[in-house]
Amino acid sequence: MKILRYATMLVFILASIRIITGASDLTSTGTASAALLLSVPIVLAALGGLFSERAGVVNIGLEGMMIMGAWAGGYIGSQHGPWAGLFGAVVFGSLGALVHAIATVTFGVDHVVSGVANQYYCCRISSIPIYAFVSRWIMAWSITISRNRNYFTEWFTYLVRWSVLWMEEPGYFGCNR
Repeated sequence: MKILRYATMLVFILASIRIITGASDLTSTGTASAALLLSVPIVLAALGGLFSERAGVVNIGLEGMMIMGAWAGGYIGSQHGPWAGLFGAVVFGSLGALVHAIATVTFGVDHVVSGVANQYYCCRISSIPIYAFVSRWIMAWSITISRNRNYFTEWFTYLVRWSVLWMEEPGYFGCNR
C-alpha cells in the first residue's frame, strides 16, 4: 500500500511539473529511455562495488578502472573495430583491478589507500593520450596560423601553446590535482 501511495505521488508531481512548466519532454518516453541508457555505467559500478564489498574488499578505485577501460575501449575500438574495443576495455579495466588486488593482497596495503591511489593513477594514465592529442592539435594549429605572418596571431598561438604544454599538468577533469 505504501509503494502504491509513493508511485501515485510521483506521478502527480511529474504531471504537475509538466502542466506548470509546459515541458512535455519531462515525461516522454525519450527522456525515460535516455535516463535508463545513461544510468547503465553507474549501475555497473554499483554492482562491482557491491560484489567487492561482499567479498570483503573496499574498492574505491572503481571509477578509475571504468575510466581506464573506457578510454582504452574507445581508442582500440576506433582503430580496430567494436569487438576489439570491447575486449580492450575489459582488459584495461581488469588491469586496474589487478593492480589494486596485488597492492592489497600481496603487499598488504590498506584497501582505501590502494583504491584512492588506483583511482588517481588510472585517471592520470588515461589522460596521457588526451594530452598528447591536444598538444599535437595546438602545434598544428599554431603552425598553420603562423604561416599567415600576422604577428598578433603568431604571438597569441605561442602563448596558448606555452600555457597548454608547460603550465598545466595533464589530467582528466578533477584528477590532475
